[in-house]
Amino acid sequence: MEEEKSEFVISIRKDLLFIVCALIIGIFIGYIFSNVSKPQQTFYETFYETQSNEVKRNEIKSYDIDVLKENVTKYIDENFLAQLGVKSKIINYTEYENIIRFSVEVNFSGQVDVTDVYVTKDGKYLLLGSLFDLSKPLPKLQVEQPQNQNKKDYGKAEKPRVMLFVMSFCPYGQQAEKGMFPVVELLKDKINFSLHFVIYGPEYYNNDSRYCMEGLCAMHGINELKENIRQMCVIKYYPTKYVEYINEINDNCNYENVETCWKEIAEKVGIDINKIEECAKGEGIEMAREDKRLNEIYGVLGSPTIFINDVEYYGGRSPEDFKLAICSSFISEPPECSQVLSTTSAAPSGSC
Repeated sequence: MEEEKSEFVISIRKDLLFIVCALIIGIFIGYIFSNVSKPQQTFYETFYETQSNEVKRNEIKSYDIDVLKENVTKYIDENFLAQLGVKSKIINYTEYENIIRFSVEVNFSGQVDVTDVYVTKDGKYLLLGSLFDLSKPLPKLQVEQPQNQNKKDYGKAEKPRVMLFVMSFCPYGQQAEKGMFPVVELLKDKINFSLHFVIYGPEYYNNDSRYCMEGLCAMHGINELKENIRQMCVIKYYPTKYVEYINEINDNCNYENVETCWKEIAEKVGIDINKIEECAKGEGIEMAREDKRLNEIYGVLGSPTIFINDVEYYGGRSPEDFKLAICSSFISEPPECSQVLSTTSAAPSGSC
């Protein structure tokens, strides 16, 4: 009973954490928000309509834009970014009748993410999919680490099915790839492994061209979506080289330079650039639509999300952690399972 309760709590926390990641940066960790629901396409329009009369009754007069900017960045930095050691910066703003839209930039190790937040002109509420009272800090919740995940029942199969969903520029997805790839290399065709990408529909970002194309969207922007699609093409046409390609991308490229950097990596690994570009324009888009469909079927919202025999995995992300969990799902464990892999994880666990 306690194990089921723990799994339920972990699952709920993971889903709620995604909302904040999607609206601030893909790397927020350690916070869980109550009553944060899935963003709706007309959320801000709905808020504006329902709050307009109330705001007018408050008789908002003049306001100091510099004070609002300072309060917003301070709130975001203290409540969302403190543990990451980074700060936010407001680079632009747009005024509406009773609210202001701020474009907020966050730079994490060269990965720049820009998203919009909304603030009422009275300076009272910050909108990030939910209302946050700027005068009240968020509770400092302790995120419990899941226990005994490698003892979880993933069912039994002669050839276990392992699915890894990531965002190409989510550091936690990259961490999971770094932990999973040695296991894939170890077990080879004894498992049915597939790498997929977290793809959203246009309702998440109002089909904003900074995040979306062809009705497909990525959390960290259009360059991430393009790289997701290129990696799908590399996986299809270069099944023996995609691991090397992705590792090189993760180690050497970032969101800002990937549109040129990926070509250098492709040449280094021995991948035909023209072939990948042609794929990305056509069938790559269709593969992305299929991944979006899988996201919806499996309820995938964040990166990384991992399934073993269709049971979601929440454990550690070292190669040995993954190996133990996957090997526990064999009807008969192959001899490779006796090999001990690295127990070191690349970075603290989290999700985008």
